[in-house]
Amino acid sequence: MTRPLALARFRELVAAYGARLELWPQDEVNAARELLAVSAEARALLEQEAAFDRELAVVNQPPEVPAALLRRLNEVPLRAPQRRVWWPFGRAWVPAVGWAFAAAVGVSWGLLATPFETTEGETAPAVAALDSSAAAPAAPADDDFSALARGTLAEFEE
Repeated sequence: MTRPLALARFRELVAAYGARLELWPQDEVNAARELLAVSAEARALLEQEAAFDRELAVVNQPPEVPAALLRRLNEVPLRAPQRRVWWPFGRAWVPAVGWAFAAAVGVSWGLLATPFETTEGETAPAVAALDSSAAAPAAPADDDFSALARGTLAEFEE
């Protein structure tokens, strides 16, 4: 035996689950059927909800699109002019201009830059290191750190 269903609970179930009783919770369905058998108000409420469900079903259907329109939309890519590209990486002049600009900057910098100021004493040990037959000249002792770097500071070497 199922417990009787109150009309207020029936309204809540209709609002929550709609007019289709198969969508309702299983323990409430039998009580709802018993209430529908005895209550005209419950039947009217269920019929109103069924009409509302039918209206929603009609609204939720997508509109019919004519076949001729679909065919024309599918033909648009075929009718559009296709451009043939011989260079797959975009415009050919963009990288050429970039390389030409970089070359021009490099050449102009090389021509206009002033050479480094060096003295014969600073370059002689490097030249002597490359030429093993020449003896390295004595390096000037500017300070202790440069002398240590050249290996000429005897007091730190032991």
